[in-house]
Amino acid sequence: MRALFVIAAIVLVLTLLFIRPMYLLTFDEDTAHVDGLPVRLMSLLFNIVTGIAIALMIPAAGSLLVSTIMILPAAIGMKIGQTFKSVIFWAIGIGLIGMLSGIFISYYWETPASATITLIFIAFFGLVSIFEPLLKAE
Repeated sequence: MRALFVIAAIVLVLTLLFIRPMYLLTFDEDTAHVDGLPVRLMSLLFNIVTGIAIALMIPAAGSLLVSTIMILPAAIGMKIGQTFKSVIFWAIGIGLIGMLSGIFISYYWETPASATITLIFIAFFGLVSIFEPLLKAE
């Protein structure tokens, strides 16, 4: 469990330090290269940190929950957010709400937490997809 906290701290620090370079790298590697960023090294380090995080999380949480946590909050955030930073904040907020509500619901309904959290994220994604035209109109 200590390893999860260490990797979470490392990811948080790296995110805060390298948010702009990661933005460039994520959306346009050519522009990142022109800006003088070490694209190959940054991609390699990003993949290594992501792989370590996944490898540490799967035994603790299970592959279904890890996949859900990594994909659905980001996908929902991308449907709602207008800018890179707003997508990140939406994804973090939705991830927190989905996890906490899933834990509480699974406790009171006596259902598996992983499956409940996954269903909540799928419901969020469905709702956002249905109401996406209204969200983008704002």
